[in-house]
Amino acid sequence: MIKDHFVLSLAEIEPFVAELCRLSPDFAARWAENDVRGQHGEAVEHIRHPVLGPLAFEYSAFLVDGRTDLAMIVYNPARPEDTERIGSLLAIPPVESPLAT
Repeated sequence: MIKDHFVLSLAEIEPFVAELCRLSPDFAARWAENDVRGQHGEAVEHIRHPVLGPLAFEYSAFLVDGRTDLAMIVYNPARPEDTERIGSLLAIPPVESPLAT
C-alpha cells in the first residue's frame, strides 16, 4: 500500500521534530502539550491567517465508505466574529496579475 512508504522510523522523526521546535516556538509549545487526537471526530482548529490574523474553525471528520485511506473534513468558522472576518475578504477587490492580458 502506498501509505506504507511514508512511515518514518523514530530515528528519522526525532531530528525533524527537533528542527521544527528550533524554528518555530509555536510548534515547540504545541508539541510539548502532547495533545494527541484521533483523526476522525470533531474539534476546534486555530490558525493564523496572513491577512485576518487568528481564526478558529470547528471541524468534523468523516470516514469515506469503502476507502479506509480517505476522510472528508468539513471546516466551519467557530465564532460569529470569525464568520464576519472571513466574509470581509469578499469585499476586497481581487488583485490583477501583471501577467494577465
